Amino acid sequence: MHDVLFQTNPRWFTPAERLYLSLLPPLMTRASRVLTSSQNEVRRIRSHNRRVRDVQAVGLGIAASLGQDALAEPVPGLQAQSFLLTVGRLNVRKNLRNTIEAAVQSGTINVTKPLIVVGAASGRGEQLSARAEAAVAEGSVRFLGSVSDATLRWLYEHCRLFLFLSLDEGWGLPPLEAANLGATVLASDRPVFHETLGTGAAYADPQDVAAIADQITALVSARQHPPMPLPSTFIGWHRLVETARRTATD
Repeated sequence: MHDVLFQTNPRWFTPAERLYLSLLPPLMTRASRVLTSSQNEVRRIRSHNRRVRDVQAVGLGIAASLGQDALAEPVPGLQAQSFLLTVGRLNVRKNLRNTIEAAVQSGTINVTKPLIVVGAASGRGEQLSARAEAAVAEGSVRFLGSVSDATLRWLYEHCRLFLFLSLDEGWGLPPLEAANLGATVLASDRPVFHETLGTGAAYADPQDVAAIADQITALVSARQHPPMPLPSTFIGWHRLVETARRTATD
């Protein structure tokens, strides 16, 4: 069970998604053990599903195609260290409206130093503000849609700053991928990210555009970004499989 955000925040999901996801809580009550991603999600599942018997966190890992030795493919016309980056499914939970608003307000993006948005539309959409739409129209914000892992790795490695201001997550893999490949990360000030990223990221309230903008300005203006180690909760897929197998058979 990746997360139960459909129980805590149903407004983030379409009617069809809510109908499909409504089948999952009854299934959890029939399971001898439920595996989920984070300790934060363990607490959320337990608080909203009292009849679930046992919930264990097993974490997530980065795909081998985004590992340190994987292929990186540049984006034509995009210069290294000239852009901000955000990655994820394009829906209301990813908070793209505030992300773009804050990037514009920070004064750090323009046509030659854009905010790059990677991801495909999925689920309940979000209406951008007129200011955000204008930034898209002029080219200060560029949507690339879905990209290959090789292109994604290059973007992670060469962005000035990686933004992930999601309203909430069960885990949130993109900022971990970015941090693992050396990007400076600004993430939402939510418990799950403090668990998965620890001191490996800077934080801002995803609902506070001014605070996000101030953090963007400060992080982009800093001449050097010291390496920020990821917490020990971060694991690779091979360890994840081993942990899940062991947990399921205990």
